[in-house]
Amino acid sequence: MDKHLKATVFIPVYNGENDHLEETLTALYQQETDFSWDVIITDSESSDNSVAIIERFAEQYGNLQLVKLPKKEYSHGGTRQKAAE
Repeated sequence: MDKHLKATVFIPVYNGENDHLEETLTALYQQETDFSWDVIITDSESSDNSVAIIERFAEQYGNLQLVKLPKKEYSHGGTRQKAAE
């Protein structure tokens, strides 16, 4: 079984608590793969419990990186480009 990193899941978030954030992360971490993967989540100053949810998953699984972005720096294309880089 090859455990080299083969995939990165990128999730941009802004107030995702009531937009299925926890359910999405739960489903993601229930997946079984024969390769290593990680998660990058950008949060644009959420005012709900999104960051707490993300931090809980990051602590539990260890392959999740939270990047906090000021709302003024967020753009749909730019944020995705930054993640791809």
